[in-house]
Amino acid sequence: MTGHLPDALDTFRQNKQIIRKNELDDYGQGKIMVRTVNCNLCMNDTLHWHSEIELLHILTPSVKLYIEGEITPVDMGDSIAILPGALHDTFCPEGGSVLVIQFPPDGDRVVSEYLTLFRSAHGSDERYCRRFSAQSEYGHEIASLCSVLRREFGANESGSERLISGAITQLRGYIERAASVSSDTRARDLYPIISYIDDNARRGITLAEAAAMAGYSESYFSSRFKSVVGSSFREYLLWVRMRMALRILLDGSLNVSEVAELFGYDNVQNFARAFKKVNRMSPGKVKHG
Repeated sequence: MTGHLPDALDTFRQNKQIIRKNELDDYGQGKIMVRTVNCNLCMNDTLHWHSEIELLHILTPSVKLYIEGEITPVDMGDSIAILPGALHDTFCPEGGSVLVIQFPPDGDRVVSEYLTLFRSAHGSDERYCRRFSAQSEYGHEIASLCSVLRREFGANESGSERLISGAITQLRGYIERAASVSSDTRARDLYPIISYIDDNARRGITLAEAAAMAGYSESYFSSRFKSVVGSSFREYLLWVRMRMALRILLDGSLNVSEVAELFGYDNVQNFARAFKKVNRMSPGKVKHG
């Protein structure tokens, strides 16, 4: 079953509740969270994202995931790694149970959360999530590590901290290996400017400004940027800005007119057109928790 924003979300908008608050702790891996959710109807109260990697280990049948416009059934025993920043929601029927694990991405290998999501959205080999079935390569190993984390997190027994830290390290390794992730040395000269775009996209950045920062002519920078990112500088900048706008609207602290003004739009209709081009729905359709 596949659907797109906002229609597919109707399935997930009934009687939602957060079953248990996040439990965060630091076991030498940055802040991590492990919790088992025993579901009544739904795990989460709204479409949301995390800056962490989220790994869901499915403990019961009939769970469905909504990730970036698609509803995907999963099987009991599956483990699903969701990219940082990917918009998602989870449907879990009454009596269902899911293990939720969150841990920070490896900063050395993540240049830009937005860049990874952009490549996922535009048909690269990268995806919003990676599914590991019990029968797939690394699926058994990941499921076993999830069991260790479920048992040890919060146990406060001798050796628990080492077991938790080791399990997270191994999970990172298996997810990285399955994704065939490696540092793209070809793009290293653009890493600073890509990070700069993420930090300053709200105010808008010109091609001339970006090229000057990279130390290239505008024509060379434009060609170089497209070869690395897979799209033009202007297209990427618009995508980042409208993804930021979506997150602010989901947060619910500002209305559409205020968000349009925040991103430099004098005309709300122009903002709405740009927003819909990237997010596949009008800003007025965005619902927050």
